Amino acid sequence: MLKLWFLTLIFWISRIHVDGGYHKFDLKHLPYDLKPVSKFVGRWQYERIDGYGSTDFPFGKIIEFGIDPLPHFGARCLNYTATTYHDWQRSEIYNSSKVIHYEYGYLPVNNRTKNNPQILCAFLTTGSEGYAMIEYGMVVDDTILLDLNKYLSRSFGLGFRTNFFVNELHRQFRIWGNRMEQRILAQTSLGISDFTVSYLKTVT
Repeated sequence: MLKLWFLTLIFWISRIHVDGGYHKFDLKHLPYDLKPVSKFVGRWQYERIDGYGSTDFPFGKIIEFGIDPLPHFGARCLNYTATTYHDWQRSEIYNSSKVIHYEYGYLPVNNRTKNNPQILCAFLTTGSEGYAMIEYGMVVDDTILLDLNKYLSRSFGLGFRTNFFVNELHRQFRIWGNRMEQRILAQTSLGISDFTVSYLKTVT
């Protein structure tokens, strides 16, 4: 009996490993509230950038939107991670590369109802540079529209961008085919950033 239990456990562990953690890209596990953002689920790899000010506003060159395990209460969310590596220190081993920027957070979505036809969302992020941001917005077709609500500055003065501050931010994520665009229009302590990053979906 113990042997059967052990083999069953190994089977499920192998299934989880093959499917990539908590089935985070498996749309069969997507709750109803997240249907409007289903096309964003996956791993997105940087292709190109257009515009100016991208060196003054950190962004991820590898973005993942994954399905969050269902909470007991509260809004349904997509998990979000964004990573940028040193190009000249990039390793063939995925986790051995030199990371220069990392951020993570959640994208909670409140799907439309009979009383409210809008699909509302929020974007809560923090990262390796110590600050956090709260953005509110909505989902319209295949586009997530976000505006900065609150910028929480870092509480320590070590490392890079010690005086960095975001005064205003308008962000968009847009899907077209198997590609995604992230549009950034921001006013920061370093100046104006207005650029668009294009990504290709590499893992679904």
